[in-house]
Amino acid sequence: MQEQFIQYLKSKSQNNSSFVEEIADVLDIGYDAAYRRINSKTSLTLEEGVKLAKHYKISLNNLFEVGNQNSILTELSPPIHDKKGLEMWLNQSLNNVLPLTKLKSASKYIQLKTSHYFTH
Repeated sequence: MQEQFIQYLKSKSQNNSSFVEEIADVLDIGYDAAYRRINSKTSLTLEEGVKLAKHYKISLNNLFEVGNQNSILTELSPPIHDKKGLEMWLNQSLNNVLPLTKLKSASKYIQLKTSHYFTH
């Protein structure tokens, strides 16, 4: 899982300098220690994983998705009060199910609940 996590971080990295240098700076460790973590010679600690997740602005929930094609994690949306909130929810929902569209073996179902938006 660490190898996949590191590859995911590399894809998120926007630093044009050395990835080893970037990891060393974030974790406040030497280049050799960062290199060992990147190459899975040394395991990342939980604290290091949290630091990296914060630095790269990814949810720790995403760590469970890295390399796992059998699950998609979503978050409960905030209450929708207006058109903009509905649009944001629809976009977020699309982003949540987009990975399924890449799986040939996936079946997609939709379940709708009738909601009464207007009351008299």
